[in-house]
Amino acid sequence: MNEAVARRLGYADPKAAVGRSLNWANSGTPGHWLFRTSQIVGVVPDMPKTVRSATDPFVYYVSPRRSSVMSIKLTGQDIPGTIRAIDQAWRRTGHARPIQETFMSQFQANLYLDLIIQGATIGICAGLAVLIACLGLFALSAYTTERRTKEIGVRKAMGAATGQVVLLLLWQFTIPVLIATAIAIPAGFLALDWWLHGFAYHVSLSPWTFVLAAMAAVLIAWATVSWQSFIVARSKPANALRYE
Repeated sequence: MNEAVARRLGYADPKAAVGRSLNWANSGTPGHWLFRTSQIVGVVPDMPKTVRSATDPFVYYVSPRRSSVMSIKLTGQDIPGTIRAIDQAWRRTGHARPIQETFMSQFQANLYLDLIIQGATIGICAGLAVLIACLGLFALSAYTTERRTKEIGVRKAMGAATGQVVLLLLWQFTIPVLIATAIAIPAGFLALDWWLHGFAYHVSLSPWTFVLAAMAAVLIAWATVSWQSFIVARSKPANALRYE
């Protein structure tokens, strides 16, 4: 049995159920039930079918008449040759129906195919959104630095270093990014929390996830505007003062 059954039977420790007897019934011929008493030989961890639903109580018993699936573990050294050998062994049994082979990884991927497609779609959309934001931020930095060319020239003529001017421009573009991040983090938390609660088994949202996301947003903004800011900041004050 699995741990869910042991808990239903009142065992605080699932291992305590091993060796006890269990009265149970299963369907025999249509309309008839077979009542049995079996010894519990082991308790296995709960293995959910999918992460979307909680694990149901299961009792496992050997019934060759009902068996229709065989699990085979491959070493991975010669998978095509091993599959051919399995097919040959199956044909020697004399069964008319051909064997249907499915890899566990493929079976699990089919269970979560919608999530895989959803993740790929969201990833592409997020990448496009970041690209568009970077293009807009780059254009905004070019426009802003062009408007402040004379101011930068005056600052450099008054003794400001190139690094100080670059930091000044970077901080100017960091403020709107921080404001946007402050708006996006609560909205993102609520959306993710709502989405995760659609699964019986899910990870917990860590604050560090959103902290790292905010840092990544700032770093992307800096990488976008730093070169334009550096070009303007290292220009000669005389050229900047003659501007316009």
